[in-house]
Amino acid sequence: MKALTLVLSILALLGAAASAWFYYDIGDKLKNEIAAHQKTTEEKNGLAADLKKTSDDLAGTKKRLAEENSRHGDTKSQLASEKARTTQLNRDLAQAREQFAAKERSEAQLKQDVTKLREQLVAIRLNTEGGNTEDKAKIAALEEKVKEYEDTLNKSQIAASGGAAATEGVVSRMINTAVASVGSKNAFVVLDLGNKQGATVGQLFAIKRDGNEIARARVSSVQEDLTIAQVEPKSIRTGIQKGDTASIITVAAKTPAPAAAGSTDTAPATPAAGKVN
Repeated sequence: MKALTLVLSILALLGAAASAWFYYDIGDKLKNEIAAHQKTTEEKNGLAADLKKTSDDLAGTKKRLAEENSRHGDTKSQLASEKARTTQLNRDLAQAREQFAAKERSEAQLKQDVTKLREQLVAIRLNTEGGNTEDKAKIAALEEKVKEYEDTLNKSQIAASGGAAATEGVVSRMINTAVASVGSKNAFVVLDLGNKQGATVGQLFAIKRDGNEIARARVSSVQEDLTIAQVEPKSIRTGIQKGDTASIITVAAKTPAPAAAGSTDTAPATPAAGKVN
């Protein structure tokens, strides 16, 4: 009996120990499960919050995209309008360039015609001995035609400059003429124009050949149909010849330019035959 009682006691103790072990083991597992469930719940809540934030961001992005699309549409319309305006401006510019080129060609032709007429005037005056009525009529007709061409050129130049008056020191009326004769050693030139054409003492002329400046001369004496101008020595690039063109640069200065240093050649009051080339 004692042995049986001992065995039963041992079995009871073992059962109690097993029950305690199972109780604590299940309790730990339950705690772990509860903690894991709480963690999962927190993560789920966090994901839900992130999802809501992402949804809000997406909605905001869609709204901004719609606004950008609207602005883009406005920009495309403005771009199309600007493109059309640019095309029209390019057409207007091309037309203006064509008109300007035509005007330049017309002015160049007028200048050539004026030069030829001046050369004819020089030839007639140099070949006229007594100045008969027929020669005077030819000279008057040529002078009238030269004046007409020069007035046309002046109007064109004034229009191109916006109608502004000439600046100080520069004449508003263009004066072109030709060299009628040349003094010894290029000391002076006789120009085929006089006070009737607007020449005055002190005016500075550029002497040109083939459009290139070869010297400068300042007016020292003016008559009715002829002008004498002293050549500035430092400006001479090549010998001056009869028939070279002369274009005014400035209006009259207070004093005429002095004659060449060391030169005794001075312009006569009236060019005499045999004294000029």
